[in-house]
Amino acid sequence: MNLMLNLLKKFLILGAFLIFICFSMLIYFLWKVSPELPSYNELKSYNPSLTSRVFTSDGLLLDKYFIQERIFVPINRIPKNLIYAFISAEDKKFFEHIGIDPLAIIRAVFTNIVNNFSNKKMIGASTITQQVVKNLLLTNEVSLERKFKEMILAVRIENILNKEQILELYLNDIYLGYGSYGIAAASLNYFNKSINELTLEEVAFLAALPKAPNNYNPITKYSNAIERRNWVLQKMYENGYISAAYLQYKNKPLIVQDRYEEQFKEANYFKEEVRKELYDLFGKQALYEQGLIVKTSINTKLQKIADHVLISGLINQDKKNGWKGVLANIQKLIIEDDLLKNIKNPFPDKWAVYQINKISELILEVINSKGEHNTIDLSSDDNKWLIKEKFNIGDVFFAELIADQLTIRQIPKINGAIVVIDPHTGKVLALSGGFSFELSEFNRATQAKRQPGSAFKPFVYIAAMKEGYTPATLILDAPYVVDQGPGLPKWKPSNYTDKFYGLSPMRTGVEKSRNLMTIRLSDKIGMEKILDTARDFKIGKYMNNNLSMSLGSGLVTLLDLTNAYAMIVNGGKEINPSLITSVYDKTGKQILINEIKKCN
Repeated sequence: MNLMLNLLKKFLILGAFLIFICFSMLIYFLWKVSPELPSYNELKSYNPSLTSRVFTSDGLLLDKYFIQERIFVPINRIPKNLIYAFISAEDKKFFEHIGIDPLAIIRAVFTNIVNNFSNKKMIGASTITQQVVKNLLLTNEVSLERKFKEMILAVRIENILNKEQILELYLNDIYLGYGSYGIAAASLNYFNKSINELTLEEVAFLAALPKAPNNYNPITKYSNAIERRNWVLQKMYENGYISAAYLQYKNKPLIVQDRYEEQFKEANYFKEEVRKELYDLFGKQALYEQGLIVKTSINTKLQKIADHVLISGLINQDKKNGWKGVLANIQKLIIEDDLLKNIKNPFPDKWAVYQINKISELILEVINSKGEHNTIDLSSDDNKWLIKEKFNIGDVFFAELIADQLTIRQIPKINGAIVVIDPHTGKVLALSGGFSFELSEFNRATQAKRQPGSAFKPFVYIAAMKEGYTPATLILDAPYVVDQGPGLPKWKPSNYTDKFYGLSPMRTGVEKSRNLMTIRLSDKIGMEKILDTARDFKIGKYMNNNLSMSLGSGLVTLLDLTNAYAMIVNGGKEINPSLITSVYDKTGKQILINEIKKCN
């Protein structure tokens, strides 16, 4: 009996000593790591990285900017079954614990000791709160120190945030595979649905992903994904969130739907101008992380017309200069050659690279990079401009399939741009900055400074009318000679027709674009007054008072020149070209407005 008492006494003393040692180590650890812990107050005002989205004037998605593709959803708009699924899968005592689950930790410690000796998989005991701490405040480092920090912060966070706020952070931040951050992005990427449209088995699948999304990929690891999804459904039943009747959802297949958004995929030059303007207005962080909603002025119908007109116009003009030759001639089949790596396709969705493998008079038998065979008829309307050209087996060139017929293409050496503006509001309805954005991102509508030529003449005549001239005022159309100084030839401008027409009404000078009338009028009223008018119309920045400026030898961008003409249409009232009509922050608050209302 005494022996038993002595053993019990020693055991109690040893136990007390071990508890004291553990407590002392805990105090020391808290003293050591507390100063190193990151501030958790920032979670109160946590702003997750969100996707900014840009829309056309008719509501189609035009572009989006993000670092992590995420759509923020407030906790009160997240379906209950989705919340219950994640709680069942990740932390069934979430609404009961203080940030950590001591019993789960003890169970995990003993289980992992056993598993370590039996080479079984380790298990975790992290609560949802701990996962929020790890994802937002700590790193993924695997160490005891990081784990202790995680537990300390989890307890602290439970004292400053309620359970709903912690869930909101967790469900909007967690990575769920397929490039999806948060449940809203995952719902779209896996099922092409909003979270409110998800069925129970789809909800259970999303809740199965946090531990290891790649291990439950529904395409490459379908059986694993089904097994894990069914495990979540079973847990939801065991935790009382669904009835036994819903366990039949285990038998449903897992059907992944490609994400589809009604997106306007053209207008690359317009998109880039919008992006640059937003970047200048709000900065990189706001543009790529704050979930801005941007409405633009682009009219998709007009943009398609502008793109088609510009591209076809440049192609047809280039045809007049003849065939510039093939891209290459190779003896191997194109599908076996590395040539394609060095060929830049201006329109990957429309043009393809073809190789001739047989020639029969005016018929070329060709093969493309995918190994598909086709024929080209050189006598067809679109190809007959090449009917006299000599082609050889192995020749490689671009071709476009139009109405089941292949049309040979070549990249034009010339380039151009188109701008369409609403003259009453300044809205840019369409903008094409070049032949191909794939070949050149240089925007010839906004960046290229070119001589306007005769397009500048109307502003000379506007300046004259401001000085009291009328359309009926007679201006002499006769030779005009300017002495440019010693050693320089005399400047002798002429009309396009090389003829002289004597005294003519001023309106004829505009209608017939008469150079000599314009020069003489400019000399009479003075270039300074013409430059003042140009500045009023916002096209005088790159001009000086040389007389040749009146014939359009200065520099101007196409966008500025188009806007100047729009102001003429607008009765001389000032407008500013705008691509962005309004911008809203993630809460729906309007932070930018460029709308100008029309007056009837």
